[in-house]
Order: sequence, then structure tokens, then C-alpha cells
Amino acid sequence: MKILISLIGKEVIGNFRVFKYVNPDKVVHLYSDDTKVHNQNLVNTIENSYNCKVESFDVGGFDYDSCLQKLHLLNINADDEIISNISGGTKIMSLALYAFAHEINQAENVCYFDTNQNLHWLNKKTKDSVTTEILLEEYIELQGQKITSKINFEDALLKFKKVIKFIKYHHTSESWKVFLKDVVTPFRKYRDSKNNEQSIIKIISNELVSTKSFKLSFDDGKFLAKHNDVIFLRSTLSEADVDFFFFNAGWFELLTASELKKKYSPQNIYLSVKFPYLSNQSTEKNEVDILINDNGKLIFIECKSGDVKSEHIDRIKNRRDTFGGLISKSILITKYPLETSSNPLLSKNIVEKCREYGIEYKTLFDLSK
Repeated sequence: MKILISLIGKEVIGNFRVFKYVNPDKVVHLYSDDTKVHNQNLVNTIENSYNCKVESFDVGGFDYDSCLQKLHLLNINADDEIISNISGGTKIMSLALYAFAHEINQAENVCYFDTNQNLHWLNKKTKDSVTTEILLEEYIELQGQKITSKINFEDALLKFKKVIKFIKYHHTSESWKVFLKDVVTPFRKYRDSKNNEQSIIKIISNELVSTKSFKLSFDDGKFLAKHNDVIFLRSTLSEADVDFFFFNAGWFELLTASELKKKYSPQNIYLSVKFPYLSNQSTEKNEVDILINDNGKLIFIECKSGDVKSEHIDRIKNRRDTFGGLISKSILITKYPLETSSNPLLSKNIVEKCREYGIEYKTLFDLSK
């Protein structure tokens, strides 16, 4: 039997990657009071999705004798292969596991997993490159969370192909700025006042919002916008997709994702990733504009085509901490540099807050370079 012994810290993605790579028959975890929840998240993922039994021991993270005592409780046969992963946990836990491996004559199977996804075999002086894939849902489950829904970027490219072409041509034009100011902004203000109960079609058909020089219509499944009686745009997208793309800044998210695919695999880019409350999974708790599964960590992308407020930065940090764990990353993408804001002091404060929270800040133009 192949048995993997792992030490559990507050970041368990590395433990999970080693588990998937080693593919053991049984897993043993040593965890402390501080990592009890993290251990349980990992155990749930392994047992529920991979049908592999996990035996967990609560040890004193800084008590060498406690760690050894729990390891001595293991039933090990002479022909068992014991792999000791000394990554994670405390240094005391690592020392105890290392000593135990020598005690049972399995020192050649002591390993350490680094942040570059390499598994080092300490006493063989070799290393393996771990390329085992982790699914997006698995990353989230390891944080004790769930995903309600997500849009694969490749699917979005097909669905929005025509309007993406339109927006790539128009998004820097004066006419698009006018459309945002005279149509999108009043629509959003009106819907905010109604708690988003009003559909796009109802607002347009009943002329509930003044759109100044624009005339909107939604007839026979076609969305049409005329500017001074000249057709500005037309689309055969569904009402929900028109709503997302034109009225909820989906256009900016797709432009951003189109630039990100130059660096990241399109199949690992997701849009509008929604998370539920765990106590009531029919209710949405949070949404991430763009989420990238970057082979070892999650990258959370927040897209802001308009004003950026201090509370937005707080939400970006909270999403990363809640759903991504310690090694995840957050990036804020804006249409205009924050420094061009009408409130320079506020902009400086936001830039400083991004830096303190470890949030990267770029403009869409920066991504296109």
C-alpha cells in the first residue's frame, strides 16, 4: 500500500497537488488547532471526489513529542511504501516527520513541494515537475466555498463575437463615451433606484429613462440603438446578454479577458464567477468579474470601466482572501488611470490601498502593450 503522510498548514493547495501527483492508496494528515478547518476542507475534497480514505491526527504544532506519538499510532506493514511530505505545518512537525521516516527506513521517500510546483526528494537529491491539473471548483472547495455558476471565456467569445468586434472598434470613440453617458449611466441609476427589478425591454418599451439623442428599441429579438436617427449599433443577442454586455460593463470584462488570453490559456479564464451563501446556496453572496486558474494559484480580476471607490478595494481583497487562499492574486483593471480622477487625493489613497493589500493595478491600455 502507498501511504502519503502530509503536514497541514493554512494553505493546502500544495498538499492537494502532491496528493493528486502521488496518487496514494491512503492519506495521513497531521494538523494543529490553528489548521483544523483547513484540514477538514482538504479531507472533504479528497474523500468526496477521489474516494481515498484520510486519517487525521490533531497534534501540538510546536510539540515534537506529540507529533511523534501520533505518528507511532499508524499501522504500517513491512511492504507499505510511506511517502513523507514535510511541506506545510510547522518546522517542528517537519522535523518530527523527517525523524519518523528515518525510523521506519523510508527516508528515501521524504519530499518537499516548492512554490514553483517542483517536488523535491530530499535524500535522492532529485525533483519532479508537478503538472497535475487542479480544477477551478477544486481550488474553491479547498477554501470551504462553492461556485454557483461561471462562464467559460471560450464560450463567451463565440456568443459575443460580433459585439466584441464592434466594441474593439468603438470603445475609444467619442460616440461610445456619449452612449455610456446618455444611455448606460441613466439606465443604471434608474434600475438601482428600483433594486434592479425593471427589465431592459420594459424600460425601453415604456420609455422610462431619457436617453437624450439616442433612440432604443428591442423588437423581434433585435436590440437597436440609433444616435441622431443614425444606426449606432444593432444586436441579435438575447435580452439577458444585451443587459450583461451593454448595460453591466460586460463589454469591458470581455475586452480585458481578450487581452489576458495573450498570457493565459483561454480555457482557464472564466467570467462572471458567482459564489453562493453556504447556508442558503440559492442566494448569491459574491461575484468575480474574471477568474483565472493559473496552474498553482487563482488570479482574481476586478474590472472597473468607471469610478473606483475605496470600498471596491476592500471587496477585492475580501474575495481573494475568502475564495483564493494565501497564494492567490488580485488585479484591478480600469479603463482610465486612477490618477486622472476628478478627485486626486482619493485616487492617491486608492493606489496606496491597492499597494498595501497586494493588489496589482493596471489599465486596459497597459494590458494591450
